[in-house]
Amino acid sequence: MNALISLFFCLFSAVIQGEQTPLKCDFEPYGTCTDFILDSKWGVTNGQHPLPLDHDHTYNNSTGHYIFYIPDTHIPRKTSIIRSSTWIQPPSDRAMCLQFYYFNSLLRDSAIDIDFVRGDQGEFVYTVAAVQQQVLDWTLISIPLPSEKFLVQLEFNSTLDGILLDDLSIDNCIGPLPLSQKTIYSCDFESDCDIQTLPYYLYQWENTVAGEAHKKVSFAPQVDHTTANETGHYLWSDTKRYQREAGASGYFYTLETFQLPPNETYCLNFYYYTTANPAQWPTMLRIWAWTRTTTNKLHWLWPYPLDFNYKYAADKWTWAIVPLPAGKYSLLFRIDDRELPATTFSVDD
Repeated sequence: MNALISLFFCLFSAVIQGEQTPLKCDFEPYGTCTDFILDSKWGVTNGQHPLPLDHDHTYNNSTGHYIFYIPDTHIPRKTSIIRSSTWIQPPSDRAMCLQFYYFNSLLRDSAIDIDFVRGDQGEFVYTVAAVQQQVLDWTLISIPLPSEKFLVQLEFNSTLDGILLDDLSIDNCIGPLPLSQKTIYSCDFESDCDIQTLPYYLYQWENTVAGEAHKKVSFAPQVDHTTANETGHYLWSDTKRYQREAGASGYFYTLETFQLPPNETYCLNFYYYTTANPAQWPTMLRIWAWTRTTTNKLHWLWPYPLDFNYKYAADKWTWAIVPLPAGKYSLLFRIDDRELPATTFSVDD
């Protein structure tokens, strides 16, 4: 589903149909693994050089390989991360799981957090499970996956050794189908989205055709994100039409007011496009929850968490995501120039 701004359950976002290529690392031959990215805190061995098991899980003999954790004794609080090398996009019509076998000889100080990472900048990390149990032989961990787009991440915060891994995979599994999505608002700018630009500010946002915007200003996106062609639409502040001034700004907001309950978690998803400045980012995009129909107050949403040093990706459509608080509010987007020369932003999907 393409949606400019979509609000949905954070765990069950846009349904994606199609094939998800299975990912697998059995560390054969000798530590080979291309589907997951390992940092330097992992070593490779086999049962002939046990650390401490004398057999792997794949072959269940002494010639098979597995990896073992090497904690950083100089920086005891620094964690190790194993992450999928590509985005995961499980379908909605069958079950897929993250699975791995682990051995843990420790009684304590050995938690493994299993995270889903969302957003092209990795700004939203959600821990779905934690493993903290001593086991005496290879033990299976299986986590069902939602039908959405994310990276899988295993985070190890142990300061001691004794953790082993083998047969790390993302593949079809036996289990219930992923829960269906729950979207309460979406907009791709291909039709009326009930978006309003605030008047009296120097920069005005406009729904524009990608090809026409690019003809006006060469660094405007040549294609939109929804359709990936020149006839698609996105929201844009025309840097050629409006004289850029340091300290100037422009706003748009959703006319619809959302009532989000406290017992459900929703996320805001959108794509932005900005041009690069090699020295700094003089132009910023910020988002607030605006209680315009009640207390008329602003609550910071994005970049998340509150970060004035957020590093925007440049010259490409970039997926951003933020969890939303409970309450009744509209969404308010702001672009402002701290200094010149200015860059510009476009928003889509």
